[in-house]
Amino acid sequence: MQSAQEWMCQDIVECGEGNLPFVGSYQVGQTTAVELANDIRRVLQLHVEWYLEDGRVMPVDEAFKLLREHCTDSGIVVMLNGVVRDNTHRPLDAQEFRAFALVDEYAPLIFINRTDSRHGQIFSLAHEIVHIWLGAEEIYNDFYQYESNAPIEVLCNAVVAELLVPRTIFVRRWRWIVEEGSADDAIEELAERFPVSQVVIARRALDEGFISSAKYQNVVDACRRHWEDQRASSISGGNYYSTKRSRLDHRFVERLVASVSEGRTSYTDAYRLTGTNRRTFSNVLKPMEVW
Repeated sequence: MQSAQEWMCQDIVECGEGNLPFVGSYQVGQTTAVELANDIRRVLQLHVEWYLEDGRVMPVDEAFKLLREHCTDSGIVVMLNGVVRDNTHRPLDAQEFRAFALVDEYAPLIFINRTDSRHGQIFSLAHEIVHIWLGAEEIYNDFYQYESNAPIEVLCNAVVAELLVPRTIFVRRWRWIVEEGSADDAIEELAERFPVSQVVIARRALDEGFISSAKYQNVVDACRRHWEDQRASSISGGNYYSTKRSRLDHRFVERLVASVSEGRTSYTDAYRLTGTNRRTFSNVLKPMEVW
């Protein structure tokens, strides 16, 4: 990923393009979660309830894809993988790391561990977006709960909550549900209303004083057990070329293909940067419209 980022940065500079002013534009202690979330929405061109389509919440896969597309269009490289290169016998363990961010003013890069749950992936993507705004690299491994008390992580988690579960909307809907139901009902229903897991809803409720720490921990434990039960099927085979394409940032690929065609980048380097070879390169990179 560092090699891909270095190539992308060099290509942008050689083409005379400018840097991205939002990288490192905020500092911990000098902003609120709401202010930072609003600026992220502004740059990524997202409205407050961006995860809704015709009034209904998108399936989490579609919400992740939309958020990734807005990142890419704004200049953030987003890559995914669930194995070491193409070796399906060497899966990446989501309990070791869920994602990481590599900060650069020309080509900030986010890598998402695809063995994580679907909800985990969208939370990790939003989390790393905040790190880009703060100009702070990290390897994210906070698995299924908000374990860190470091100021930067507290802020990042608060911004992610605002991006995925806007507070004013959450509080209004929570109170409406619990008027005739229970906290369990609210957690379950709101996890269907926002593109997040029940853990994130429960955390939002804990921060608002709606549930106890013990109740929150019960939700965390239940979700962890459910995820562990599903781990065996978390990596699927599928079509090789479709899988390969989905791992790569499409803007990165477009620039790489153009550079190769113009003779500025060798095929050997292109193979190395995309994890392909002479036989698979064109098949992986050609049908951009399927992304």
